Amino acid sequence: MNLRLEKNILHSLSIKRKAPKNLDIDIETKFKLNFTVYFPEDDNRLFAILFKIDIQNDDFELDSEYHSFFKTDADITQEFKESHFPKKNAPAIAFPFLRSFIGSITLNAGYRPVLLPSINFFNDIKTEGK
Repeated sequence: MNLRLEKNILHSLSIKRKAPKNLDIDIETKFKLNFTVYFPEDDNRLFAILFKIDIQNDDFELDSEYHSFFKTDADITQEFKESHFPKKNAPAIAFPFLRSFIGSITLNAGYRPVLLPSINFFNDIKTEGK
């Protein structure tokens, strides 16, 4: 089965400014990332990863939902749904796009850019399936 990352869609984004701090010091950024794999019932060749990310630091709070859609060239089987690909490989392929988006949006919004770390989706990442 061949597949490709079809598109990424920002579903929601909220950025709330906090009282500005000294820009000459490094700040600690904390983030929480969750994702869900889902398979729309109306398309047997499509599945998506829904990333939910919460970021907090001294400058702002950010909450976002970001969808990455994958298209296959064959119908998705139950075996594929239960395999590691939608739960491990697909998020690993899609996450760099979310990571880039967060860096760009924070920079363009006038904040110090948030550079999220790389994530190994094969270790200690829990998913929810729909």
